[in-house]
Amino acid sequence: SVKRSLRSLSVAGLSLIVMLGTSLAVQADEADAKRLLKSMSDYMAAQKALSFDYDATLEVVTKDEQKLALASSGSVSLNRPDKIRVTRSGGFADVEMSFDGKTLTLLGKNLNLFAQTAVPGTVDHLVDELRVKHNRPLPAADLLLSNSYDEMMRDVVDIKDLGSGVVGGVECDYLAF
Repeated sequence: SVKRSLRSLSVAGLSLIVMLGTSLAVQADEADAKRLLKSMSDYMAAQKALSFDYDATLEVVTKDEQKLALASSGSVSLNRPDKIRVTRSGGFADVEMSFDGKTLTLLGKNLNLFAQTAVPGTVDHLVDELRVKHNRPLPAADLLLSNSYDEMMRDVVDIKDLGSGVVGGVECDYLAF
């Protein structure tokens, strides 16, 4: 009976420590989270050229409340101020987009479609043009803008620093805005 009580007390104590540890991490300093985001966005904006590969998941909830995850992969190559090339391929898309400061070109490989339109200006202008004029916001494009911090903070009402996370095997800061 005493051993069972001590074991229950130990489990309760461990649970309390885990809960307290988790809640303390979630209540980290808002100013520090803003500082980290500002530092990242300033670094990204200072890069004249950058490229990366990505994996993405688009979650869709059906009328039957079934959650579907549509996975794709791709690459981005950006040369500021006015050149970008993006690819995306997966089960639902195989597309390329390129922009040279004058013309936006789209190629739907799986649909055998090709389109071009004049969009003179910078990559920042292209992102705005697609979002506002054509109602086609580009996922994560605000990370590539020269004023990404301002764009990302525009409608933020709550900020949390969730501590440490791991992405691609690399430990990183985990922030929620």
